[in-house]
Amino acid sequence: MVTVTDSKGQSKSASCYVNVTSTPVQPPYTPPTYYPPVTYYPPVTPPEQPYNPPYYPPVTYTPPTPPVTQGMRFSCNTTLGQCIEDSGGPYSFLSLCNANCQPRQITPRYSCANAVAGQCVQDANGAYTDLTSCQSVCKPALPPTPK
Repeated sequence: MVTVTDSKGQSKSASCYVNVTSTPVQPPYTPPTYYPPVTYYPPVTPPEQPYNPPYYPPVTYTPPTPPVTQGMRFSCNTTLGQCIEDSGGPYSFLSLCNANCQPRQITPRYSCANAVAGQCVQDANGAYTDLTSCQSVCKPALPPTPK
């Protein structure tokens, strides 16, 4: 409401309505900023990429296994000190047989070869295991006694 006083001093009131609509205000136009391309002197080259060698997976070594011969067995020939193939032998591996196979120590044996002369000789089938025991038994025959 608006009250107005005229020149005669009289007040008069009046109502008025104002319809205000707002219109958006657009900002002033600003042209885009132009940036010229940058040129470097001397020209810059991109850095080299580090060397990346190809990937090779790790190699694992598995030693070959010795061939297994089914049923093959070995025994020691003690006379020769060598292992021989023997189907009933106690060893299933030649290497194990060779590690344990030694030539047998042959104990010399003696026999009384000449009882008349009382001479002991080495004999594989002799009755005596040492020379002393053979000599104690094998004595030369006594000469005949004169009459």
